[in-house]
Amino acid sequence: MTTASLRPLVLVLSGFLSDGECDFIKSYAASRMVPSGLAVMDGTRGDQSDVRTSTQTFMQRGGSPRIRALEERAHNLTRLPYDNGENIQVVRYEKGQKYGAHRDFFNPNDYHRQPSMLRSVEYGARNRLATVFWYLQSVDEGGETFFPRALNEEGREYNPWNGDHEDCYRGLSVPPVRGNAVLFYSMVPDGRLDERSLHGGCKPRSEKAEKWGANQWIWNHPQRSGYFTKTPPRRGLKARRPSAAGCADEEEHCEAWAAGGECDKNSGFMARSCRASCGLC
Repeated sequence: MTTASLRPLVLVLSGFLSDGECDFIKSYAASRMVPSGLAVMDGTRGDQSDVRTSTQTFMQRGGSPRIRALEERAHNLTRLPYDNGENIQVVRYEKGQKYGAHRDFFNPNDYHRQPSMLRSVEYGARNRLATVFWYLQSVDEGGETFFPRALNEEGREYNPWNGDHEDCYRGLSVPPVRGNAVLFYSMVPDGRLDERSLHGGCKPRSEKAEKWGANQWIWNHPQRSGYFTKTPPRRGLKARRPSAAGCADEEEHCEAWAAGGECDKNSGFMARSCRASCGLC
């Protein structure tokens, strides 16, 4: 394990996955890929396809012993409980596709007009704490994970950030090497969100380039706590309507995902896991 940055905290792990595990994840995902989505913040337009142009799918949480073992490896790395994790998201970037600089956490200040998202993060008490990103395929040219606001050893930005969310070569970058992983944190130790965790995915640039990766997002609180049904509704917000018999969501963040358009963008996964939020029953 190599420390690439202290702010944000970025760690690079060599040989985190075997070749067989990389092939297994790619094979699982290949026939399930759909255009990638993203959570829409207040004041932004619903169609942000120019920000994220990759394709994606999700692996069913604990869907097989092999998937469970991969998930547990990521949790053992972070020493965070298994129940704090989301479904693994597999992503593919073909030549010219990218993901502009963004943050993995959900800042409640960006979602004042989205009650479902605010409930999902308990108005700031819950959030994504760490991301383990796995590289499933090496890329000869491009495809790096970049951190434009990372600080160097002197505590300064490598190059003062100019606000360009697609400038892959300003700041710290981690090359995509098959089997490696990068672990980075979206919070600092006192629980504040780390704005310097801004990061993005660079475009693969060679003619036949293709980048495959997988995200394991891990929160600071359990994901299967039954929070939506156990927490009283906040003042000014309607309580979640009880589902009809046999109609329920299986994932805690279904309402937030549905609000972000995932029912259309990732219909297969959402139809299985978020039937109530997608209005399918």
